[in-house]
Amino acid sequence: MKNFFMIVFCLILILLQSVSNINGQVKLYEGFEENIFPPEGWSIFNTSGDESQWKSANTAPKLGSGCAVSNFSGTNTSSYIISKRFTPAYGDSLVFYFKQTFYNVFQDTLKVLISNTDSLFQSMTTQLALFREGLNYPVYNVYTKAAVSLNQYAGQTVWIAFCHSNLNGENIRIDEVMVGKPARYEVGVEKNVYPSGNIGSCEYPFIIPKAIIKNYGSVNITQPFEISYSISGPVNYTSIRHDTIRINHEKEIFFDTLLTLQDTGRYFVKIFTSMDNDENRNNDTVYSEFKVVQSNYLEYRENYFGYYFSNSSQCANSALSKPEFCLKDNSGNMNLILNGMVLRQDLFSGNTDDGYFKLGDLFNSGRKIKFNENLYDSVFITTNGIIAFTESSLLTTGEPLGIDNLLSGSLPFIAPLWMNFDFGNSENTENRLSCRMLKNHLIISYEKVPLKNEASGNFVSFQIILETVEALDSNSRIIFQYDFESTGIGFYQKLLNQNLPDNISGILNSSRNEFLYYRKSINGTESYPGPLFNGSLAVEFGKNPMTLNSRCTELSLTALIESIENDTVTVSLSYPEKPAVMLESRKVNLNEGNGICSFSLGENDVNYFVNVRHNNSIQVWSSAGTLKFNNCEMNYDFSTDPSKAYGNNLKMINGKAHLYTGDVNQDGMIEGIDLSQISNDAVISAVSQITDLNGDGITDGSDVLIAENNANIYIAVIAPK
Repeated sequence: MKNFFMIVFCLILILLQSVSNINGQVKLYEGFEENIFPPEGWSIFNTSGDESQWKSANTAPKLGSGCAVSNFSGTNTSSYIISKRFTPAYGDSLVFYFKQTFYNVFQDTLKVLISNTDSLFQSMTTQLALFREGLNYPVYNVYTKAAVSLNQYAGQTVWIAFCHSNLNGENIRIDEVMVGKPARYEVGVEKNVYPSGNIGSCEYPFIIPKAIIKNYGSVNITQPFEISYSISGPVNYTSIRHDTIRINHEKEIFFDTLLTLQDTGRYFVKIFTSMDNDENRNNDTVYSEFKVVQSNYLEYRENYFGYYFSNSSQCANSALSKPEFCLKDNSGNMNLILNGMVLRQDLFSGNTDDGYFKLGDLFNSGRKIKFNENLYDSVFITTNGIIAFTESSLLTTGEPLGIDNLLSGSLPFIAPLWMNFDFGNSENTENRLSCRMLKNHLIISYEKVPLKNEASGNFVSFQIILETVEALDSNSRIIFQYDFESTGIGFYQKLLNQNLPDNISGILNSSRNEFLYYRKSINGTESYPGPLFNGSLAVEFGKNPMTLNSRCTELSLTALIESIENDTVTVSLSYPEKPAVMLESRKVNLNEGNGICSFSLGENDVNYFVNVRHNNSIQVWSSAGTLKFNNCEMNYDFSTDPSKAYGNNLKMINGKAHLYTGDVNQDGMIEGIDLSQISNDAVISAVSQITDLNGDGITDGSDVLIAENNANIYIAVIAPK
């Protein structure tokens, strides 16, 4: 019998402890601090219009940075804000703070209602409390604490509603809504921050999972406790942290770095806290999930008006085709904005924050931009990363309204990277917007363009290449390039931390009002997670998924230099109408006369001269200005015959054509001045890369002899005109 009473006594203690734990829990709390309103799980309703609709306010809260406010209405209306569901325990009360704004007495009431059926306003038929102005409203402009017992609803699932009814009445606020009592020792997981939603494969080089924990109790937690973050799915991951937390405080916890997720599919997240003396285990664990999606190429039609895209990341290796990153040389571009100053006011409308340049009569005869089967002869380059093909006042509209209007309008445009930029940002004064027209391509460069109202280092660099075509040709190639090397660390950190301003990348079919998104991130949610950087990155759009393969052009060159096998030369391209003006130059190391050089400005099916210069030789041009790249490749061998150089200006040695050597001062001829310089160095056995013509490490009589032989036959540059 004694044992029986001991068992009963222990059960009673356990039951009392259980009841104590139930009472020592916060069943409902809302301080209206989040950016989302109504808060998650809450709802709002207004019986007439929206003048008095409950809204979020960051002015005059009771605590923190936010509260809920309902304004007066000119019509007799009732506005509801309804809580998420919760289950009160015996002894619980609804506690909240309530404030009116004006001292006059108006026709105004606040009802506190409850439903144990659902959260519809029609179900809020039971009144818990009534506050009427002129009777029991709080003193104006002072928060008053109100409390209502919920004992009658203990153990039931209920919803609370605050109903503001008025006719030209009050502006009222509520804040710090709570049901239940905090335990002394209670920590839990508030939410999963990241990864969440959709993540693009190869979108980031690494991922740092993070979650928010909260101290729900009434004491500081000074003893470190365990927080665990695990991911299961195509890739599995677990990370554990230990931390402390202050009373009534939230803390963001960062976990171990996870390498980029390339395997697509669903991933499941479990986050939990483990504290030995935690009095409430119900909020210790949060479950979440996210998806890794293929965002690097699009090879199927899904209301995208026949366009496809592919990027240059390794996650696009299985695409039908993919481009290569090839940043175009912009040294010869026309400056539109330089270091915050507009240099072409004659082309400009708006300001450096929201403005655009109008460029017409830019393309070569008979060529235009062909976009979605339509031909355009002008472009409109905005300061916010939009390239339009017709003019509109929307191009100077501020954000975020501007992008909404553009997306819903009839303006044909592409968005390499729409974002709230400002070239006039005084914290990032080194910036540039420029463009250049080649034979068949328009290049537009945004260099170190700064985010609006952001500190130094918050800038990004990107480039757009638009192909021009003839009327019967296929649609123009569209290429976006994101330059990691010239992007600020501040911008990149914002990207990694998922807190960039709203941004969009893609193309718009204005005739059908359809936008093909490559990337879309609005309010921190990435609905289309196309990568901006995987290192530097290129994205190409087109109507044939087999030909999204833009890249630098490549010249395979053979050029022999008299008396030396291996050395560095400068190789250049020039147009036949201006052969002396070098379009682009590259240094290449010749190995037994062979070298490969890559050109960013070379175009397929365009005529060029190839020019080769060496530091002590006579420069040469190809025999004709009709050399072309085919599929981005060209081969040219100067060594087979002197006729491979313009004017046959090569020297035959052992059956191979070589560049003449001895022009050490690079004045275009081998003469007495060169001989004098070489002879002077030979007297002192100088070590000179310029006068050591045969590359044996010293300037001596053998070098003098080479130059003398060439000077005697009056060797000089022969250049096309």
